[in-house]
Amino acid sequence: MHVVEAAAPKISEHVRRGPLAPYEVLDNVECTMVEASRVSDIALLTLPTEDGARFSVVDGGGTAFWDDVPFKPHNYGMGKQKDGTLVVALGDLRLGSKTFRPMDSPEPLRIYVGEHVVYETAKAWDFAVAGDGSSFAVHEPFGGGASRLVVHDLVAREEQHFDLGTEKSPTNAYEADHMLDYALDGREVVLFTPAHADSMGKGHYAFYPVGEGRTRGVTVENSRGAVLVSSAEGYFVDWPADLEPDEQGRVWEVAKRRFDATRGTAEDVWRHRLHLNRFGGLMFVSEDGRWLGLKGWNFHVLDTKTGDVAFKYPTVGQQAEQLARLASVVGENASPSALGRLGGIWFRGDTMRFLRIFGNTMNCATPPGEDYDQMRSRRCVRDNRNRGRYREVVDVYDLNALTLDAQPVYRIETYRHEGNCVASDVPSRGLQSIDGELVYFGQLAHPQSGFSYFDPSTSRQ
Repeated sequence: MHVVEAAAPKISEHVRRGPLAPYEVLDNVECTMVEASRVSDIALLTLPTEDGARFSVVDGGGTAFWDDVPFKPHNYGMGKQKDGTLVVALGDLRLGSKTFRPMDSPEPLRIYVGEHVVYETAKAWDFAVAGDGSSFAVHEPFGGGASRLVVHDLVAREEQHFDLGTEKSPTNAYEADHMLDYALDGREVVLFTPAHADSMGKGHYAFYPVGEGRTRGVTVENSRGAVLVSSAEGYFVDWPADLEPDEQGRVWEVAKRRFDATRGTAEDVWRHRLHLNRFGGLMFVSEDGRWLGLKGWNFHVLDTKTGDVAFKYPTVGQQAEQLARLASVVGENASPSALGRLGGIWFRGDTMRFLRIFGNTMNCATPPGEDYDQMRSRRCVRDNRNRGRYREVVDVYDLNALTLDAQPVYRIETYRHEGNCVASDVPSRGLQSIDGELVYFGQLAHPQSGFSYFDPSTSRQ
């Protein structure tokens, strides 16, 4: 480790246009909005220009800062420091690119702390930003086919270099072979190999410390599902050893496991059996680490301290049971059409969210023999929404009041053109124009925020 003298931050060396205005963003299929993965109240809006893109970072107070970048970004990272300072990264990397790009293609990356540019490169293979904004990490080429991981501690103003040799250098001209992320507490950077493994979480996890500490590795080989929250702890799902033939695919064992790097051992903190139909390995942990979600044809939430089931949602096909669980948002006598198709489930801040889809966009598929046209597809989906042929709603649960049979506290329709950027990466309706300025509420516009929300008695089913 070595200490880096903090150079004076620079503001982009060009004339900056003003922040994105509501008329430029709302209902514009060229605008893209992404939300921070571990910060619930900021969003990044980008709009392409002839030679790059404009962007604005927006929160509940309006636009925090804005700038232009000389490339069209499709890789993003965001964090928020204790004092409210935002850390924002934008990149145009081969990782996640929609088109083939040779290994020697430019892969620009720019990282801001507030409006100041603190890092910029023309060639980065991957990057990650800690959710608490305390650091960021970049996987960089290092000559001769080698690579290195550079971790920038923004609090201690220290920089660490981890030489990775050629073993972790990308070998594929289309996608990266490794995926960079942070441990849940933000104190470790994890480089996962392979980046595009199946949902079982199998592979090698290399953890690098932010600050003092040593590199640690964990390899997952035989689990039917795994999620590691740090180099010392993770959650695993497997078939019980004494499983009866008629229980296969329905009964699983879930364990919380701790690793002792000094002794090279692992032990279970708790282990429980769970009835989960058609589990495919999908597991996720809430931002505060308290809840573990497991999704198959039905859905369970476990208390990570004890392993006890804290919430259950009925399995696919149990329409009456599902409607009963949604009575708070669809009414007591709703028909099965009120269920729609269950899409994603995720944690966000102190809420749990279920996406539901009504209608379809089959008419937006790319015609045979034609190349995919992103703008055409976005316009088609937008038009279907505006004509009432397609819509998405989100059922929002309060994690602070979670019970086995909890009902959503409200349901909100997403993507209405007057309330969002139509190209959002995740379902949200937090973006709105107030007094001519864009503002963003990351809690999906609870009715108390003043937004209109989904009323099952008047909305289309």
